[in-house]
Amino acid sequence: MYDGQSHPQEGPAAPAASPLDALMYSVRQQEQTDGVRFIWNYWPASRTDEGRLVLPLAVFYTPGKPRPDLPTLTYDPLYCGKCRGILNPFCKADLRAKSWICSFCSHRNGFPLSYTGISDHRYPAEMTAHFSTIEYTSPRPAMAPIMLFVVDTCMDGDELEALKETLLKCLVTLTKSTFVGLITFGRNVSVHDFGTSAIKHSFVFRGTKHLNPKQLAAHLGIGRHAANPQEPMQGDGTIMRSAVSNRFLQPLQTCEQRFLESIKSVTKDPWSAPAGRRPLRCTGAALNTAVGLLETSFPGAGGRVVLFLGGPCTEGPGKVVGEDLKIPIRSHMDIAKGNAPFVQSATKYYTELSTRTVSNAHSIDIFSCALDQTGLHEMKSCCNMTGGQLVLADSFSSTLFSQNLDLLFALNEGEKLQVSMNASIEVKASRNIKVSGCLGPCVSEKTANEQLVSDVNVLGTGGTTTWKCCSLTPNTTMCFFYETTGHVSALFFMSNSANV
Repeated sequence: MYDGQSHPQEGPAAPAASPLDALMYSVRQQEQTDGVRFIWNYWPASRTDEGRLVLPLAVFYTPGKPRPDLPTLTYDPLYCGKCRGILNPFCKADLRAKSWICSFCSHRNGFPLSYTGISDHRYPAEMTAHFSTIEYTSPRPAMAPIMLFVVDTCMDGDELEALKETLLKCLVTLTKSTFVGLITFGRNVSVHDFGTSAIKHSFVFRGTKHLNPKQLAAHLGIGRHAANPQEPMQGDGTIMRSAVSNRFLQPLQTCEQRFLESIKSVTKDPWSAPAGRRPLRCTGAALNTAVGLLETSFPGAGGRVVLFLGGPCTEGPGKVVGEDLKIPIRSHMDIAKGNAPFVQSATKYYTELSTRTVSNAHSIDIFSCALDQTGLHEMKSCCNMTGGQLVLADSFSSTLFSQNLDLLFALNEGEKLQVSMNASIEVKASRNIKVSGCLGPCVSEKTANEQLVSDVNVLGTGGTTTWKCCSLTPNTTMCFFYETTGHVSALFFMSNSANV
């Protein structure tokens, strides 16, 4: 609903300077306002002009760019009835007829009753030239974020203590409605239970065994009565009773004491490695358990698997090196020459896990702290496809690790996580402009409009105008490519929505 407030139609004036300085000032102002950078100065008027370009037509866009000066509208955007374009400053308004013309398809749409107060001197914010980027806060109930922590226990005692200390400090910043869970792994995988029982217990799975989601749900007794983070809260801010049925992922306000005690009680894996052998570490099985737990409990909801890794996987699926220390982990030369026996199978395994994660709108963050390699070459798809963070440091006691972990839990002015989850980005363009693709941490939602999608010059993730981003930080930047099909004046529209 339009708030009825008037907004200025002109932005701040540029300082007097030379034409070149004025142009650069205008460009910088536009980048600061919209988080957009164009790679061209003049739009090509035809396909012939486009063919002379050295670089493809592209736009760099930062959807989560902080804008503290930007008003947040507490009502839903107004969509075009034909092309689903959103009301923006480039749309023409007919104040007499109480209607507006879409800037993309020229379709005339009527204003709802909530916009009856607009006039020449009283425009809504979304039609004001200064607000070419605008943010909406949906009146629908917000989703609670989900954090599933996966902790490697095959590390030195000092490293484990440093990890626990840093993790306990960061957890203080989480909101009480955040769903949290804990999985620890060494030779075996332990899923910690935070149900109503006063006795601490966990479910243990063999590190050599791969469980599909149905098998995992059957063992844990979850799936059918899983919690729903989209359920509204009560008036006092507490989550409704039906949202606490999952014993392994609980709201922090209902299990805070038990959760903190469980982290404090994490100890080194009891299966010590003999001399000359690497510890048995089932990273692949632990990650599969975490993905399966979120997949069966919260499909399609914004959630994160936060993996703390202290060494390479040496057992079970996703294995990257053997137990014998005499055989070193693969090098770049071994990979290039095809002498790395575990690379192909491990890469395929983690890619399949990443595909499952993305299909459920979840992301994977990896914090790897060790002096030796930990198998990130095989696991890189976990972060590349899901948009998760990948941090490589020497030790869990290092400043690099603690600072990056703080960024993951950083809050904005509204006391919510700066990191967005389960976001969708849609691109619309004028006639004779087609979308070639996108580069960035995203996957296609496979919703293509034949009039807008290029089927000739596909760059990056193409064949669609809508992409899914499981995780977005304030600095995440994506690149969108276009092509012209005739004479056109450039006009783009980008919309992104995040559920968390």
